[in-house]
Amino acid sequence: MNENYLSPKQTLQMKSILCMIVVFSHCFTGVLGHVGTSAVAVFFFLSGYILSLTTKDKKIDYKIIVHKFSNFTVPYLVAAVLYHILFYFHPTVNKYNSLPELIKLYILFDPTVQVGWFVEALFVLFVFYFLARVISRGNIKIFFIVWSCLHLCFAVYIIFYLKTYFMTQWFIIGVIYALYKKPIEKKIASIKGIDTIALLIILISLVSIMLAGMSHGAMFIFFKLFASNLAPITALYISSKKEFNCKPLMFIGKYSLWIYLFHVGVQVVMFDTFLKGARVHSLILFLLTFVLSLVFSVVVDVVYTAVLSIIKANKRA
Repeated sequence: MNENYLSPKQTLQMKSILCMIVVFSHCFTGVLGHVGTSAVAVFFFLSGYILSLTTKDKKIDYKIIVHKFSNFTVPYLVAAVLYHILFYFHPTVNKYNSLPELIKLYILFDPTVQVGWFVEALFVLFVFYFLARVISRGNIKIFFIVWSCLHLCFAVYIIFYLKTYFMTQWFIIGVIYALYKKPIEKKIASIKGIDTIALLIILISLVSIMLAGMSHGAMFIFFKLFASNLAPITALYISSKKEFNCKPLMFIGKYSLWIYLFHVGVQVVMFDTFLKGARVHSLILFLLTFVLSLVFSVVVDVVYTAVLSIIKANKRA
């Protein structure tokens, strides 16, 4: 296992790769159009892992809670505003005709921001985590009891309303992995033939994605969810063997959330302007979408950072 396994540097680069996979999947149909779901499952794991790792030894106060939530909710709100502007000028994709309809769509995780359901699910998961931490007051047994009760309620909600989003459990696994990282890794290392098992899981995951692309109805959902739930195992195995040290990936990783939030909107604008009526190869579409989403994300992040700096300066004054 490499020394930088799941270090901040490595997880940032993993987010970069996962972000590219999501954008890639939204530019293709068939088998390749389903790999994004697997990437989101890994995103959930990393989110839970990083949250738990960075807060497990800290006393939870409002500053920590605000900081952690603002890392993803503020970009989401910025994206929501920009999507509302886009929908105003592009009525063909506008499905938000009234406030009650908008509220209903948020409740059903069909948000204003295209593919933004991940961030909304993350919001709920963060609420559960911090609520359990605050109630437990450092008692790990009480934490797990409260946390489990909250997630059981959420599981019922998912079963009845969000039938295809069985990936949030990887957030839970990420939290637990961070809490018991050393004993878990020691136990895994002691398993004979672990490399063979891991490679077999990777192979099964790839086959499941292929079968999902060729299936319909219940079988499609089964293979898609099966593959997505094997993806984090695949990602963890590869990251334990491979030491990431790529500056471009580090750069892209800083804007991975922005890119994730904006790339569908970028596609809408492209097909409404210079690609209108054009037939574009999926690979070219991916490159255009990703590059333009990255550029737009950098610009938005620069403006966002500048506004924050002005606000902080005014507070000090």
